[in-house]
Amino acid sequence: MVWDDGLINNTPFKYSDVNGVSNDGNAIEFVNNVAGGNQLVIKTAGSVSEIVYTSITPSYAQSNGTVVFEDVELNDTFDGGDDYYTWVVPTSVCGFGLIGADIDADGEISNIACVTP
Repeated sequence: MVWDDGLINNTPFKYSDVNGVSNDGNAIEFVNNVAGGNQLVIKTAGSVSEIVYTSITPSYAQSNGTVVFEDVELNDTFDGGDDYYTWVVPTSVCGFGLIGADIDADGEISNIACVTP
């Protein structure tokens, strides 16, 4: 493949030749991260799972102030509303493999801390 024109990172990047077939001005383009956000499974204290999406990768690596979304395109903020949620992280991040945080009605994460038994 020849990458000789266009831009990258969510901006169209047209190809010139793929597997010997010329682009010839077609509108076929490549974009990075086509799906948009990265899926993250969060749980409430009652163990109800919800899927949210984040621009952070890896998705578990959230920080205070990050906003999570209900749609993979990252347009609709998660409105679970002022509640405490947990999600799985590697045990190297937190010894028990869970992080907890508050997520407000605007999808903003705050008060992140490792969950301890």
